[in-house]
Amino acid sequence: MGCVKVHVDQDLCTACSLCYERLPEVFQDAGDGIATVGENNEGCFCGDVVEEIKEVADECPASCIIVEDVESCD
Repeated sequence: MGCVKVHVDQDLCTACSLCYERLPEVFQDAGDGIATVGENNEGCFCGDVVEEIKEVADECPASCIIVEDVESCD
């Protein structure tokens, strides 16, 4: 599956809540509806959640979720 680094461009986020409702273990509401990536693993995730992260990024109406493939989260 590999690993990914995830970042949310908060300037583009429209606070639709799609990401943090679907993947609360990855994304959180920053307090004003704008999404942020949780502080777990400094935004790096591996395993089964990678495909879900990519799906949510593709479905994001603001296209504000940036996903970068990485070798590992070390």
